Amino acid sequence: MEQTSQNQVIAEDQLNPVETEKLKNSKNIQTFLKWCHDNKVLMHKGIGVPAAFGPLGIPGVVALEDIPANTVIAAIPDKVMISQYHIKNGELKEMLLAEKNAHLFNEKKAGDAEFNILTSFLIYEKLKDGKSFYQPYFDTIERSYTLYDWEEKDIKETECPELIDEFKHYKEDVEVTWIQLKKCLVQYPQFYDQEKLTRELFFWCYELVMTRVFGHFLPHTCLVPFGDLFNHGNHSATHYIVNKLFEAEESISHPKYKIKKNKIDLSVFDTNNSGKFQAQNNDFHYRCSRYRFVKDHYKVLCPELKSIVENKSKFIEDDILRRMVYEINTKELFANVQVDIWDLKFFTTSATEDNDTDEEQTEGRKKEYDNLFHKELKIVENNQKKGKRKVETLNIHQSKNQSLSESSTAQNSSKGTTAFEQILNRTKKSEESENSSDSEFQENDYESGDDSSYEDSEEEEDEDKEEVKEDKNENQNISEDNTNTQKEGEVIADKNEITNDKFSKTQVEDIKVVKKQKQPKDSKFKIDHTEYEYNLDSVSTLSDDTEFDWYESQTENTYFAVTTEQPYKKGEQIYLCYGRRTNKFLLQWYGFAFQNNLFDSFGFRMWIQPEPSPLEIPGIFNQIIFRKFISEDDWKNGFVMNNNIKINTKDLTKEFRLKRGHLCEEFIIYLRIYLSSHYHGKDQSKILFTLPQSFGFEKFVFDFALKVLQFMRDQYKTSNEQDEALLKDYNITYKQRFAIVLRLDHKKILDEQIQIINSIYKILCVLESKDFQQKSRLLESQLLQQQNQDNKENQEIHATTDQLSQSEKNQSNASVMKEIIVTDEDISFKKVYTDNIEQFQNNCDLVIERHKIKKYLEKLYLGIYKKYIL
Repeated sequence: MEQTSQNQVIAEDQLNPVETEKLKNSKNIQTFLKWCHDNKVLMHKGIGVPAAFGPLGIPGVVALEDIPANTVIAAIPDKVMISQYHIKNGELKEMLLAEKNAHLFNEKKAGDAEFNILTSFLIYEKLKDGKSFYQPYFDTIERSYTLYDWEEKDIKETECPELIDEFKHYKEDVEVTWIQLKKCLVQYPQFYDQEKLTRELFFWCYELVMTRVFGHFLPHTCLVPFGDLFNHGNHSATHYIVNKLFEAEESISHPKYKIKKNKIDLSVFDTNNSGKFQAQNNDFHYRCSRYRFVKDHYKVLCPELKSIVENKSKFIEDDILRRMVYEINTKELFANVQVDIWDLKFFTTSATEDNDTDEEQTEGRKKEYDNLFHKELKIVENNQKKGKRKVETLNIHQSKNQSLSESSTAQNSSKGTTAFEQILNRTKKSEESENSSDSEFQENDYESGDDSSYEDSEEEEDEDKEEVKEDKNENQNISEDNTNTQKEGEVIADKNEITNDKFSKTQVEDIKVVKKQKQPKDSKFKIDHTEYEYNLDSVSTLSDDTEFDWYESQTENTYFAVTTEQPYKKGEQIYLCYGRRTNKFLLQWYGFAFQNNLFDSFGFRMWIQPEPSPLEIPGIFNQIIFRKFISEDDWKNGFVMNNNIKINTKDLTKEFRLKRGHLCEEFIIYLRIYLSSHYHGKDQSKILFTLPQSFGFEKFVFDFALKVLQFMRDQYKTSNEQDEALLKDYNITYKQRFAIVLRLDHKKILDEQIQIINSIYKILCVLESKDFQQKSRLLESQLLQQQNQDNKENQEIHATTDQLSQSEKNQSNASVMKEIIVTDEDISFKKVYTDNIEQFQNNCDLVIERHKIKKYLEKLYLGIYKKYIL
C-alpha cells in the first residue's frame, strides 16, 4: 500500500487530516450520518465523525474538545440496531423457528446460531436492491476483512503454530457454513432469489457480522450502526443499556432496571433541557481507586510528580498515575519495616484473565489450586512450629500423569473428579494417616474452610464485592497467623531446627551472638491499603444490567449508550472496548491485532509423558512442548499428532497463559509435579506443589522453566528490532502488519517471562548461599538462647549479658569465642529480593520489577524463608 510522505510521518494514533477530509467528502458517509440523525441517534457535541488516524488513515472517532469521564457520547436507539430478537420476531420468523432448520438457528443446538441468524438477515436485506432500511449503513462498508481473506503464506508470518493449524480448520468451517446456509435459504424463494444468492454476498455478510457484532452484557446479540465506528483499544469507552423513560421517571422504572444517571452523565438525552436526566448532587469526575490513592499520598512524591497532582485536580494519564503508585509504594516499603511488597496495592489490571478462556473452567482450577495451597500452608506452619516434618511424601510419580491435564470442557464437565481433585484427595488421605498417629495434629489441622482465594485481589475493578470481602477475611486470618510469630521478642524455635553444617552443637551453644534488636519504626508514613484494595469505586467496564426482563416491552425507549470511562483530550481517538481479548483472538474474529495489547498472552501446553523420558535426551523440548491446535474431532477421537508422535489428549496439560507483568504460577506448579521424579536431592521429601520448600528443587524447577521458555523463544526467525523496523514501513500490507504485531508481542511476553524467571533464580541463589544461611542460623541460635535465658519480651541486650554468670563468661573467654553481630538487616528478606537496598530506596524501577513476582516472593517467604528467621 503506497502512502504519501505526509502520511508516513503521522503516528499510529494521531489524527490524519488528509484522510479525514476524504472521509468527510464521501457521499456515502454523509448519507449515513443523515440517516443516523433522522433515526434519533444522539451524539455528543464533542465527538467528530468521520475521522481518520495514523498513516493508513484508519476510520474512527475523534474528540473535538475535552470530554469528561463517565459521559454518554453516543446513544443508538434500539430500532436502529440489528437485533437477534427483532429478527426472530420479524418476516424471517417462520424459517428461523422451523424444526428442520434447528441445526442452524436454534441456540441450544447450534453454537453459531446467532451468527447464522444475523447473516441470513443481512443477506435478506441486501437482496432488496437498495431499498433496505439499512442501506445507508451498508453503503459505508465496502468490505470487512478477516482471516478468511488470508493465504497460508500470510498466516505463516505470525510464526504461531496453533494459529497456523487453526487457520485451515477456520477456512473449512466457513465454507461448510456457506454450503449449509445456502441449502436452507434456497427453500424460501419468497425471501431469497436463488440467482442472486452468491458466495460473494454470503461472505460480505458473514464477515461483517464477525467483525462488528456486539453480544456481552446486552439483551441480545446485535449489530449497532454508528456504535461500530469506534475502534478497539486498551483504554476504551464502554457501553450501557439505557432506558430513556425509566431515567426520566424513576417512579415507573422496572424493578430489574438499574438507574444510570447517578453515575454517568446522560445530558445527551436531555434534548429539551428538562433536567429530568440529571441526578441530585451528581459528580461525574474520573472515579478511580488508583487516582484516589495517589491524591491521598502524593506529598511523598518527587517534586516533578507532586506538581502534576497539584496542577491536575481531576485526571492524570494512566502511565504517569501508575508510576506515582509505584513511587508511593517504594517509599512506604522502606519507611515501614512491617510492610513487605505483597502487602502493597499496585492497582494493576495487566494480570487479569482475558475473555478468551472458559470462565467456569478457570475459576474451577483456581479453587483447586487455592484449596491445595491452604492445605500445604497448614502443613508448613505446623511443621515450623513442631520443628520437624511429619508429612508423608506424596506419591507424585504415580499421580503426575493425570495432574493438570484436561480435555474439552464438554468432555470433562460430567466425568467425576478432576486430576487436581485426585491429588487433593491423596493429600488428605496422607494427612489423615499422619493425624491418626499424632493426636496433637488432629485438631483443625486440615479444615478446608471456604474456597476464597489467598492471592491478592488484582482483578478488574468491577469484581464482585462479596467475593473480595471473602478474600480479605482469608488474607487477614493467614496474615494474623504469620505476624503473631513476628512480634518483638517472641521466639518460635526448636533445637531440631538449629542444625548448622558449619557449626557443631557445642560451637553453636558457645558462640555469643549479640543481636541489635531493631524496634519497629513508628512511621508517620503508613497506608491502610485495604481502604483502596477493597473499595471498588470505579465505574463498571460494562453495563450494570444483567437481567433484561423489562427489555421486550420497552424497545422504543432503549438505547445503546457509548460512555467514556476516562477523560479524553481534544484530538484524541475515542475507543470502545470489544472485550478483554488477546491479539490471537482479535486477529481470528475481528481481523486485526494491535501493539502492546494489555490482555495479550502467549499460550502453550505440555505433554505429560506416560513414561517420562530423561531430561538430557536430544529433542526433549520438541516432545514435551505442545503448541498445536486441537480440533473438536481431536478431542472426540482422544488423540492428536505432534512431531509424528501420537499423543492422548488426556495426557496434555491445560493451556498455560503467559501474560505481561506476572509469573504464571500454574506453569510452575505443573513443573514441580513433572520434575519431582527427576529430582534426586537429599531434600526430595520436602517437596510440595504450591509452596517452595527446597532451595535445590526450586532452582531445578526454575532452571528447567527457563530452558522451556528459551526453547520457544529461539523458534522465532526475526529479532524484535527487525520486526519493529518492519512496522515502520507503511508500504507493507495489512496482513504483514498484523502478523508482525502478533509475533512481536508474543516474543516480548516470552522475553519478560524469561527475565522474571532469571530474577527468581538469582534470589534463590542468594537465599541458598552459605553466608545467608550462616547468618540465619546464628540468629536462630541467639533467639533460642534468649528464650532459654529470659522469656520476657523486648529484653535488652545488656540484660542478657548481665545475667551470664562469671563462670560462663570465663568459659566463653577461654573458648576464645568471637562476638558476631547479627541484625535484622543482615538477613532481611527485602534485602534478598532487592539486591541493593540503598539503590532500591532511591529508584522504584526495581519495585516495578519485583512487583511482577510478589506472589511468588510471599510464598517463598512462607515456605522457606520463615524457617531461617524463626
